[in-house]
Amino acid sequence: MVSSLVALLPAVAAAQYAIMPPPTTGPYAYYPPYGTFGPDQPGFLAVGQSYVDPVFGSTIRRLSNAYPGSGDALLYARNGFWNADGTRFAHNPDLRGTVDFIDTTTGATVCTGVDPSDADATFDPVNPDAWYYFSGASLMQYSVSSCRTVATVKTFAGPLGSVGGHLEEVDAAGRYWVLNIGGSLQAWDKQTDTLYTGTFPATFGKGYVGMAPDGSGVIEANDSSGQIQILWHALNHTAQTMDATGVVICATCGDHGDLVSASDGKTYFVTGLSQQAHPFIVAIDMTGVVRTLFDMATWCNDQHFSGIPRGPRRDWMVIDFEISAGPGDGGVYLGCFDADSTVNANPIATWWPLRQEIVMVNVLTGAVQRLAHHRSRQADLYCRQPRVSANWDGTKVMFASNYGVTSGLAPVGDPSSDANLSFHGDRKADLAVIRPTNGLWYILRPSDGSVQQVQWGSGDDIPVPADYDGDGKADVAVFRPSEGIWYILRSSDGAVQEVQWGALGDRPAPRDYDGDGKADLAVFRPSTGFWYILRSSDGALQQLPLGAPSDIPVAVDYDGDGKADAAVFRPSTGTWYIWRSSDGALAQIQLGRVDDQPAPRDYDGDGKADVAVFRPSTATWYILRSSDGAVQAVQWGIVGDQPAPNDYDGDGKADLTVFRNGLWYILRSSDGAVQTVRWGAPEDEPLALGVADPGCGFSDIYSLDLPAAPRPGP
Repeated sequence: MVSSLVALLPAVAAAQYAIMPPPTTGPYAYYPPYGTFGPDQPGFLAVGQSYVDPVFGSTIRRLSNAYPGSGDALLYARNGFWNADGTRFAHNPDLRGTVDFIDTTTGATVCTGVDPSDADATFDPVNPDAWYYFSGASLMQYSVSSCRTVATVKTFAGPLGSVGGHLEEVDAAGRYWVLNIGGSLQAWDKQTDTLYTGTFPATFGKGYVGMAPDGSGVIEANDSSGQIQILWHALNHTAQTMDATGVVICATCGDHGDLVSASDGKTYFVTGLSQQAHPFIVAIDMTGVVRTLFDMATWCNDQHFSGIPRGPRRDWMVIDFEISAGPGDGGVYLGCFDADSTVNANPIATWWPLRQEIVMVNVLTGAVQRLAHHRSRQADLYCRQPRVSANWDGTKVMFASNYGVTSGLAPVGDPSSDANLSFHGDRKADLAVIRPTNGLWYILRPSDGSVQQVQWGSGDDIPVPADYDGDGKADVAVFRPSEGIWYILRSSDGAVQEVQWGALGDRPAPRDYDGDGKADLAVFRPSTGFWYILRSSDGALQQLPLGAPSDIPVAVDYDGDGKADAAVFRPSTGTWYIWRSSDGALAQIQLGRVDDQPAPRDYDGDGKADVAVFRPSTATWYILRSSDGAVQAVQWGIVGDQPAPNDYDGDGKADLTVFRNGLWYILRSSDGAVQTVRWGAPEDEPLALGVADPGCGFSDIYSLDLPAAPRPGP
């Protein structure tokens, strides 16, 4: 049953905490607008480098370099992203379907292309060399030291399904598991290979289940009724049973929270909860008794949790506070978002307690340790949310942050030219991918099955294929942000062209802006909102003021005059700003929202690009047809797909297309048929819209060393 008892601890309310913003001066000034401590600026931390938080004193180490791509979409509360001794971490660097194991000191990749089982795979909490993943009905073991699968641990009676990817499916000793076997949740003693009697259906909706750190039971967050309920399913290890019905310990909870099995012998679910219309952090024991830990004071402080499962800090929960409300949420939430915006000229002026902080709270005493500012801004996009993950022993925490950089990548290719990203010049778009791990381009010509493989680019290069030499074929090309240099392999004569055009932080946007049939080198500079175009027709510089730091460049030919129009999509408002080349007018069009991926193409075949977005959360395309002004909504794909529209059938209309784990799903506009083509690997990036940010947002991951001794909270 649910208890209404609220035990108020002598914890310090957030309103009583000192307002401790990041500095506005010095080498670690809050960016932007102060200083230059951001991943798009020279001198920022390289992978493996660290700094000491200037306010709270914690050591923070950068462990990935996704800039300017998307961040880790799998990172969450689970300790299982860490191996048992904290030396390896499972990192999803670019929204692909696999993870890499990285060294948590240097950031170096140890193993790549590892199966994450849709975020349900886990490191063993005791054996630092073991990673477990699902394959059909089998639990498989992967070796970190040899980077290969080494054993089938057990094959169960039914396929192993997801348990939600939020919390641990195994206890801190590695013995007791909760598994989704053929659609039923069941407890398993790995040590004795015993399946407990008592099951419940895996119908928790968007919720999750997880094993308590001490193996005493299973938590279930169930939203099948439209409201999150938290249930506790106790385990009886003597009788080898699990309570199939469960006890409701929170009838109206949020979906963020985690478990701590504390030193008093009890397990607590820690979450955010509204009491008397006020936001609190609370600990709920498995009988439903609610213990208030502290008052967050403001609804602006959304949060993620990660419990410490063992060791001297086992009574502690790690929490990050973030502003995840978007501009469409209205009211007080819009005020939160505006305060956090990267275009706010003085964000420190409105700082409030615990804003952008990572903290620890003791579930027994309510003591709070303030650890660091994560500095991730505008966290309405998922990858920008810190989503803390503590390691098994509670010595380190991983978190994601964009450190003030909210821009993603622009679409690439040249939809304003006849080449239509055809590397062979046959007016049909080719299927093309780039493999980020080695810079290899794999190009398939669907009309005759011919294959082209090119090694071009490395590291953080951005692919920018377009027809630069005017021969009707797209050229293999990359833009190197660190140097501002374009490297173009011309299809007309095989020559290599190197051109310096742009600076660090610029976003490439090659198009045919002057109508001479050749793509012009162009960059959008988010820091100033200016476009710099090097016209191929006369070598002149064309400079245009259009855009803001968070805008995404989307230049194509919207007015049908044969010239690309400079344009930006503003995710925060869903507004498109188009500078028409035909008459010099500025058009403003409303289509989309903050998490949409812009995908402009000529879908109706009238010779003009249509304003369009792909919504990753629902896999729905919204197209504003230029031919008749109608908005077309089409569901094509599933959540997690990458949009890759182009004219693959050569009828003059772009085909709705998604790329998923090496498979292309094409809805042909010519006949409505579905074409499925296997081309590429799960880790590859499709080159139709380029390596664009598909709505998750840029971030990198950083580790934070937890203090050996408590620090005072206020």
